Amino acid sequence: MKELKVISLENGVILSENLVKGSILPRTSAELERDVLIQNDTIVEGAVYARKLEIQNGDVEILGAVFTKLEFHISNNAKGDIILRKTVATSDSLVSYARDCRPMFMADINGKKIGRAHV
Repeated sequence: MKELKVISLENGVILSENLVKGSILPRTSAELERDVLIQNDTIVEGAVYARKLEIQNGDVEILGAVFTKLEFHISNNAKGDIILRKTVATSDSLVSYARDCRPMFMADINGKKIGRAHV
């Protein structure tokens, strides 16, 4: 797992097999519109802010709070565990229709629309 200490990309963040030692937060107004894509096997030790957050596959753990401006989406093909230790909030929707994935929300969930597959 590759360790990252500072994340500051304006267009978007793509994580795959990473250990992020801090938060993924905007530092400029342009970064408010950035998307975050987590492909697989990633741990984020801080908070995450994104316009859109997509998790394509587990095992993922986010230790800080999560906020999305538009959508938090867990891909339909996702497998493995997704652990969210603190509050998850979205201005619009939180969606997961993945049947082989186990999302675990350890605190509050807040959003206009919350969708989950029936198991």
